Amino acid sequence: MNWRLVFFAFVGAVLLGYSVCGVCFVQATEPDGLAKTAPKPANQKRQFSEDIDSNGGSGAVNRGGGRFARDVYGVISDKQTGLQWYMGPNEDMTWRQAQSWTQGLSAGGGGWRMPTVSELRGLHGTGEYTPTHRSYSVKIAPIFQLGACCPWSSDTRDVWSAWLFDFDEGVPKWRARGNRHDGPPLAVRSR
Repeated sequence: MNWRLVFFAFVGAVLLGYSVCGVCFVQATEPDGLAKTAPKPANQKRQFSEDIDSNGGSGAVNRGGGRFARDVYGVISDKQTGLQWYMGPNEDMTWRQAQSWTQGLSAGGGGWRMPTVSELRGLHGTGEYTPTHRSYSVKIAPIFQLGACCPWSSDTRDVWSAWLFDFDEGVPKWRARGNRHDGPPLAVRSR
């Protein structure tokens, strides 16, 4: 068997955004050097549930005294960090697609970018719920309505891979930038 041909076919498929396997394995080391690893199923469908504020009730705008509040444009303000967040569409995206969506976002006046692993980690543990049609819970405030575990971050590992944050396990993981994965994009900005 010509292994060079197999290798270049694999790399080409990843760069073009094709899923090359049924299970995507994640890096054994986080950006800060801590050992973590786990396989994750690829390409599962997501559905969002009803609009939920950070205090657990229904409603489009959180008027309570909690950490998070959503405005009429869907912008979620974090009173603790001063950051603002915006949920992406309910679809699987490659890293480049998520980056393009984030850069083109004009909601609430624009200025959006992809979050860093550190910014995503800062949201972990602010709440917990089980997304619709999932067997695991995500540890993030329900106001985010994260339909799956793992949004992309802006942090890259190398020219072929980037970091995402797993809100189920509470750890960053890497995946090939061309893979679609289990999590809608999140946008962030400072205000």
